[in-house]
Amino acid sequence: MSAEAARRIGLLSLRNLSTHLSRCGIHEFEDLIAGAFEAATIIAPRPGPASALRLRMRNRLARLGGLQGLVPSGLAASVPAGGVDLFFFYAAVPRDLVALDAVPDWRRRAGRAICWLQELWIDDIPRAGRLLDILDRFDHVFCAMAATTPVLQERLSVPVSYLPWGVDTILFSPLPSAPERCIHVNNISRIAPRTHAALLDHARRRGWHYEFTSIRGGIFAHDTAEHRWLYAQRMKRSRYLISHMAKVAERQERGRQEEFGLRYIEGIAGGAILLGDVIDSPAFRAHLGWPDAVIPLPYDCAEAGEIIDALDAQPERIAAARRANMLNALTRHDHLHRWQAILDIAGLPPTAGMERRAGQLAGLAAMLEAAPAARPGAACAGGRHG
Repeated sequence: MSAEAARRIGLLSLRNLSTHLSRCGIHEFEDLIAGAFEAATIIAPRPGPASALRLRMRNRLARLGGLQGLVPSGLAASVPAGGVDLFFFYAAVPRDLVALDAVPDWRRRAGRAICWLQELWIDDIPRAGRLLDILDRFDHVFCAMAATTPVLQERLSVPVSYLPWGVDTILFSPLPSAPERCIHVNNISRIAPRTHAALLDHARRRGWHYEFTSIRGGIFAHDTAEHRWLYAQRMKRSRYLISHMAKVAERQERGRQEEFGLRYIEGIAGGAILLGDVIDSPAFRAHLGWPDAVIPLPYDCAEAGEIIDALDAQPERIAAARRANMLNALTRHDHLHRWQAILDIAGLPPTAGMERRAGQLAGLAAMLEAAPAARPGAACAGGRHG
């Protein structure tokens, strides 16, 4: 990587508007950019009186006719004086775009402007109406959903590229300490009834620790960084992770579209064995195409316990899959790799902070390759295989 070049980076972040769990990975990415990769400024607007109502009104006006300017958002942000070489906005969903006016003249202030849109289903594009016109003010748009990307490109006049989610692989990696994998199965978020019943019965009979979502609601974090730390601790202690396609049970929302979500990347980074959907798509094969990256498990599966018993009886296969998952995460799916892809489009060179990060990732990858086959992440006492 080349030496750091002096530049000004502005990151628009909606962290003060929502701590929804789906947004915590975005905040993790922003924190890493500003804390390790760049001397970047996080621009985090704060809500004013009735801002939530104003934003809903702006969203509706934008969809109907691009008239969101009739209603100020009421957001207040501390904006760096002068311009920036790159203005970057990682938006969770299209409605986030109406918050852009928190940065006055944001487009004029930026030499380059790039947006990375996390979630947009193909069927949502016509429903978004004129709201998506806002994206044409950027120089480049990234989309985290592979099938959506070419359809969004047809809708916009600016270039659109596919870029899947990344993760802080150093945070999620079990290296160098390799904690015991005392969570036998991790089954969070949307839980299929028969799969859950089978795993719960199996855990009770076998003495497993089975992690699952047991409460209603609870979808907001008190502190997003603390949430990501705790989530990573659980992931690196999980032997198996149930991971199905995004919105697997919400066909009315995703239509026939099949996408892999962030949980796949989080799981491989933590060294879990993924059980779930192997998606038949070029994007899946490009980013998760190695053997046993995901071991097939039907969504609503009454035989889930027996399938895991069969895998537990194949320790060499499981150890090889775990090692491959972690190695691919460190070398391909870190936030560094995603930020580098964005900088390539922006025409900006990597920084010294990015070089340091690359060295840390390379060190962990080398440690992993040198580790005995049963490490890292052996089973806890009483478990049979790692």
